[in-house]
Amino acid sequence: MDDAWAKAHYRLGCALTAYGEYALAERSFEAARKIAPGDAAVRERLAAASELAADERERAEAQVYATRRDLARRLKDARNADRKEMMETGWKQQMQGPDWDASDYEWRPTFLPLMRARKLDAKKFLSDRRRAGMLRFAAAVAERIVSVANGACGVLPMMAASAGATRVIVVERNRFCYRAAKQCVRSNRERLGDAFDRITLLDQKLETCRLKGDDAPLELDETAGDDAGALPPPPLATIDAPADVFLTDLFDHNAGLGLGVLRAIDHARDRGLVTPDAVCVPGSITVNAALLSLRMETVSGFDVSSLNAYRWHPQAARLLELAREPHLLLSDVFEVTRVDLTRRLREKEKDKEDDEEEEEEGKKKKNSGGGKAAWEDDFEVRVPVVADGAFNAVAFWFECDLGGGEVLRSVAPPWGGTGTGTVEGGGDDQEPAATKKRSDDTRYFDADSFGVAVQYLDETFVDASETISLRVRRDKDQVFFTSTPPPTRPRHAHIPQWHYDMLHDAGRNEAYDAAIKTAVTATKRRLGGRCEVLDCGSGSGLLSMMAARAGATHVTAAERDGHMTDAGEENVCVNGFAGVITCVNRDTRYMFTSQSPGLEPKFGLKPDGAKPEMERLADLMVFEVFDSGLIGEGVLHALAFARHRLLTTDAALVPARATIFCQPIEMRFGELSVELNVGDGEGNDASDATTFSSDTMSTTTMTYDMSQANRWRWRKDYEGINLERERHAKRWTPLAPPAEAFSFDFKAVTAETLRPEAMDVTFQIDRPGVFNAIAFWFELHLNDDVRVSTSPHDGTKGQTWQQAVQHLEEVEVTPGDAVPLIATHDTYGVAFEVNDAKFPDRATRRTGVPLYDPTWAVAHEGIKKITDDIARAIVQSPIEYRAAAEAAVAAGARPGDLGLETDVGAEYCLRMMA
Repeated sequence: MDDAWAKAHYRLGCALTAYGEYALAERSFEAARKIAPGDAAVRERLAAASELAADERERAEAQVYATRRDLARRLKDARNADRKEMMETGWKQQMQGPDWDASDYEWRPTFLPLMRARKLDAKKFLSDRRRAGMLRFAAAVAERIVSVANGACGVLPMMAASAGATRVIVVERNRFCYRAAKQCVRSNRERLGDAFDRITLLDQKLETCRLKGDDAPLELDETAGDDAGALPPPPLATIDAPADVFLTDLFDHNAGLGLGVLRAIDHARDRGLVTPDAVCVPGSITVNAALLSLRMETVSGFDVSSLNAYRWHPQAARLLELAREPHLLLSDVFEVTRVDLTRRLREKEKDKEDDEEEEEEGKKKKNSGGGKAAWEDDFEVRVPVVADGAFNAVAFWFECDLGGGEVLRSVAPPWGGTGTGTVEGGGDDQEPAATKKRSDDTRYFDADSFGVAVQYLDETFVDASETISLRVRRDKDQVFFTSTPPPTRPRHAHIPQWHYDMLHDAGRNEAYDAAIKTAVTATKRRLGGRCEVLDCGSGSGLLSMMAARAGATHVTAAERDGHMTDAGEENVCVNGFAGVITCVNRDTRYMFTSQSPGLEPKFGLKPDGAKPEMERLADLMVFEVFDSGLIGEGVLHALAFARHRLLTTDAALVPARATIFCQPIEMRFGELSVELNVGDGEGNDASDATTFSSDTMSTTTMTYDMSQANRWRWRKDYEGINLERERHAKRWTPLAPPAEAFSFDFKAVTAETLRPEAMDVTFQIDRPGVFNAIAFWFELHLNDDVRVSTSPHDGTKGQTWQQAVQHLEEVEVTPGDAVPLIATHDTYGVAFEVNDAKFPDRATRRTGVPLYDPTWAVAHEGIKKITDDIARAIVQSPIEYRAAAEAAVAAGARPGDLGLETDVGAEYCLRMMA
């Protein structure tokens, strides 16, 4: 064939098209086009062949993808079969079996999105004592978590009394919030003056409060009864007279409703705790939203989209920094709903006939699921799409109207937009978003502790020409979005958000990729082309795939979490590495190779009778099992066991070593100054916000001492805090230059060298302040040239790690002071304490704020013991696990029906399904 003859290429392309060889035909027509660019017939045939070839490639890619996913499923089935066989072998060796079958281990909880739309019959559901006990435990765990920001610890009542309120009744969420508020209010007795006597704190929840003379019974607990193992009812609190103002900050990220603010308003109204014309502050709450594509695609060149199936939430996920999440905005911002809180406070509940009808309908239900939920709002919003993408999430946040042109927003709006959603249906509170206007003098106050709420939906591909129909439902505890058609995908497992943060950390990923590539190349050169790799704590399989891409002959990806093993193996298969990478659902501390010491001599089996997980010792180990404090996930023990049984004597390690740095800081609540509008006392009732006017009010500044709130920061161990973000908000101050605490050469870590250590660290204070915490972080040396730092100072830290903070008893320090500390580690965690022997005047420098509240510490230890007992029980018995998981799913779907706060139920659900 003459390659310079356009017609020859044209005729060949036509023949190939007839035989269905579209890719080859496209190539021939392209050659003809280059020779005869003006030939219309060639261009037409080329366009048709290109379209057919693209379709063919898409089908081929889909087939390969489906084949690889099917391989991952079959590997998962084989792994489960091996686990079942091992379990039965163990029973045979012990010549006994438990009172449950091996198949019980295969049961997994299932969460369906539409479970949120079905009211739960709490009394029937909790007739099972196991379920009742687990939910009571979940509530107790939540009670020990105390928020000391955004109006807690008595700030709001002190402000109200200082502004001139004649009487302030304070009701907190739980006993610890009550104690925190009491301590802070008492410490401000002198600053408050006469206002102190006008504040009354009640050591009861609002649902136990009633007006003096009201003898009607209170509905304290729907689940009460012998079958539910109910606790004795709490004592009741009596309030002498109704209030004129209902002041609340009972809001969370779940559209502000998750802590039960509407239930609290309803109780106050129905029990006569407020006057008929009472005012609620804030007066209303407005929810805004936007459509999102929030999903994983590729990381470091690998397809990790299979992880999207594990990214969900039973209610709404809380994202503090949505801007750092890769996402695509698919719509303008639109208003979802508005709740007039003052109107709700004044209006009576619906007629009793409706309640009786609902009660009768509920009695007809035979199952524990109850009946259809009663929604206060149920309408459709039609939202124009502004970009092409995979719609799988709704982001929403709220605004509180504080009156006087002031608005508190749960977060600064992540995007611009005036709202384009058109509301269809709904109640009197609903109106098109376009009619909502703000005056030019509106003052916005943006909080940074709530974050953006994100509800995940089943994935749907949309383009900019579409209009999405969203069904919006709201009850007392939640806003619930459903797409058309409604989401139906069942969820059996969940991967926590920090895994996605880690994958989004480009700096970490690039550093590991470079170090692994260097290590694999060097190992192959040293061993003549061989490089066996062990990935300890493989998770998503990212490091394993980096090693395989770098040329490793074989990689063993060991991950102890079953769900993460499944997800990692799917990533491995989808990216075509199934022939190189073997995923193992094992803790490396219990793994063996065929060359490991300690095997049974005759058949080469492990002590438990199972086959070794690896054929040969690894020449390279890659690992990333670090928490904020470096060693909290047991990395030193994993290294010691690996070097004893799984690695060659000269095996390379990535990372090679690490160093921990520490620094004394001031991170506390001190004085809080607020501007208050105060009436002049002439013709104004300070307890009624509706009577104030700008002509009869003056502004004054009050300063409150909130230092007693610092005792509620205490944790027995260190906690992870993003100090980089907190420093921008000026919430902590360094008091001395950083110092090195511990340095670990990972190659030197063996079973013989693994032991606790202690060392003295002395800091020279260079600025005045109150020393009450130690911040520490680490630097990983992946090799001699590549390092990763989690320092809060240099701006290179990604999303993976926070910094570790340990709180200590407060002492005042001045420049020139030497503060001696003792740094210790027990191979599982790092801790610091003041060396009193070298700091004799420490007692005289104390601020008077204790390290912790004693009641809190006792409860902390009690809950920890119960947690350990429950964890042991559900690990040992699938029957106990099933009861706990069923309770968790119900708590995640309908927390309000079970008397739980929305986030408490959701977090309990996610923990049991992680």
